[in-house]
Amino acid sequence: MGPAFAPCAGAWSALVTGAGLGEADVTPARGQMLELHAEPGLLRGVLVGPDAYASPRDDGRVLVGSTVELVGFHADVTAAATRDLLAGALRLAPGLARARLTD
Repeated sequence: MGPAFAPCAGAWSALVTGAGLGEADVTPARGQMLELHAEPGLLRGVLVGPDAYASPRDDGRVLVGSTVELVGFHADVTAAATRDLLAGALRLAPGLARARLTD
């Protein structure tokens, strides 16, 4: 019988003793997302499209995500990802054009 819990180490899982993984078995991926602030109630639920998703919060925040980029351990936020996520979100909900980019 295995342990009562399994460690979660993400891209460092190959370093977990007993995990049975080699370095080539795990690839780090970077994900980028945005936070907008829109008029509360603009979106009534999560919208999912081919280029982005928009997840509204009760306080007017809208989380827009996300990318999956195989760039190793680079944690940079890029202008290109910001552009692409905004464009995808605006295709889903054109009313977000009036939202503030907050994070």
